[in-house]
Amino acid sequence: MKLEEIDFSELSDDELNGLFDRFMEAFRIRHQKRDAEQQAKLAAEAYAEAVKEEPPRVLEELKHTDVVGPSGRVVIGGNVWKNVSGAWLSPFTAGPDEYPQGWARDDITGEENNVPAWQAGVEYKTGDEATFENTVFKCIQAHTSQAGWEPSNVPALWAKK
Repeated sequence: MKLEEIDFSELSDDELNGLFDRFMEAFRIRHQKRDAEQQAKLAAEAYAEAVKEEPPRVLEELKHTDVVGPSGRVVIGGNVWKNVSGAWLSPFTAGPDEYPQGWARDDITGEENNVPAWQAGVEYKTGDEATFENTVFKCIQAHTSQAGWEPSNVPALWAKK
């Protein structure tokens, strides 16, 4: 039933009190969720700041229950990967292969970066790499590029490397 369909004048005091209690509970839950989301965002930012100078963790030394927090780094397959998702990720179940949008290579130097610049009108295959705005991206879904589909704009097609 929609609120507009209720004739409040026909409700008893107990029914109105019950409706008011349900409204207040829904409002409390929404407010609590909004506060929790803000606290989680602040915690992620604080964590990222706290770990920015720490050396990367080594995957083989982690327990399967360990997670890597925002901006945390981990060595996987000889490469350093940085968690760019803003969330806590398991490198075992949501690592760079399973969740490429959540990770970026953090060990690429200028000499290693001979990746061609992204261009519109190019047929990209899964696994292709392109540079856009000084960042290397890896294609995660084959497509023909077009204006507006720049790698930083379309996370369904590109992941930071």
